[in-house]
Amino acid sequence: MLLRCKTLFSLPNAIPLKERLNIVITRDKEKYLKLYENYNNLLFVDENEIVNFLFNNNYENKTIFIIGGLQIYNLLLPYCSRIWLTKIKQNYDCDLIFDYDISTFESTIEYDNEEL
Repeated sequence: MLLRCKTLFSLPNAIPLKERLNIVITRDKEKYLKLYENYNNLLFVDENEIVNFLFNNNYENKTIFIIGGLQIYNLLLPYCSRIWLTKIKQNYDCDLIFDYDISTFESTIEYDNEEL
């Protein structure tokens, strides 16, 4: 799973998700290494390292979940073969919009709920 520090801090108690490697993309690795030194399922990399890290560590054919952050999506979507996208059927006062052309991906609705 790939995420930004801001997204990591938004998880319950700011703790990495269990039973998976949490890869956090940050410009300040040293700061967060000290904060999270007791977690063995957490890795901090910067934006320049992430693509090389994934391709040089046999992640090419693995399912990797990318959560949080427009910058992360823009950086890594060109490498994705599948997008699991949640569309919310209400308008919210948001400051960022996911505006990426996903027309080249096959569309399948996994779950639909009128209330969402």
